[in-house]
Amino acid sequence: MAALYNAPTHQRSQSEYKSSTAIELYRMSTSIIRVRPGPKPKRVALQPRSLNSLNITHKPRKTRKSYTREFKLRALSMLEQTRENEDGETVPVGITWVAKQLGITNKMLRGWLKQEEAIVASSGGSRQVEKVRKARWEDMEKQLYEKFEEVRALGKPVGQRWFKREGKRIFAAVYSTAMDRSISQCAFSEGWFRRFCERWNIS
Repeated sequence: MAALYNAPTHQRSQSEYKSSTAIELYRMSTSIIRVRPGPKPKRVALQPRSLNSLNITHKPRKTRKSYTREFKLRALSMLEQTRENEDGETVPVGITWVAKQLGITNKMLRGWLKQEEAIVASSGGSRQVEKVRKARWEDMEKQLYEKFEEVRALGKPVGQRWFKREGKRIFAAVYSTAMDRSISQCAFSEGWFRRFCERWNIS
């Protein structure tokens, strides 16, 4: 009888143990596990990357080539020449042909053609077209320059006083009828003489 009485008690303890174990496992599965936060990650300063590492390619800047006054005058003189074409006929050279021979662009040669007078008046060896102030008394200066060429061809010395003396004489002869009082407007000063030499390329 004792054995029969103890059997149910033992069975109940096992069932109670299993039930308590299941309840504990359920609690563990449903409970929130709190994890202690670790240290914050350190901020790392980003190093600037070079352009080479970014594979960025820059186009090389085009450099504009400059030419001397003598080279420009040579190019302009070539436009007055002639050549033989494929049929053996003599034809005038064109801008395209001259530009190809000298290794320049057609646009550049056309620009020189428009600035021919300024290029001729520029100083020797200069690479930029000098802006020369236009003469106020063109007729007088033209005759004065022609007279200067005649005297220089004879080998006579010519100085600043000669230019002023001849300039006044030519000025009075050219503008005496139309402008009797205008001779005082041209003072033949140091500034006029300097600009006159620049305009006519007299050194």
